[in-house]
Amino acid sequence: MRALGLAHYWRQLLDSGKTKTPADIARLEGIEVTRVREILRLTLLAPDVIAAIVKARAPRRLTLESLLRRSIPRDWEEQRRRVESVAFGTR
Repeated sequence: MRALGLAHYWRQLLDSGKTKTPADIARLEGIEVTRVREILRLTLLAPDVIAAIVKARAPRRLTLESLLRRSIPRDWEEQRRRVESVAFGTR
């Protein structure tokens, strides 16, 4: 939950021009820029995938690290397939 909130907050900072790059956010947060970029990818998740996470309806095996270990496809149907595969342990 915290990572989703941070991802959207950081995206808002970038979109509004309050920060220019993920490196600026990393300096402000005191973390590695690669971690900022990883977490920012969460803003690409399909709305229903986000809703499932927020409502605690996502598979228990779907963790932040399981999301960040793999690329997050822009195609929402592919995202849903991947979440499903995590739920049933096929990936």
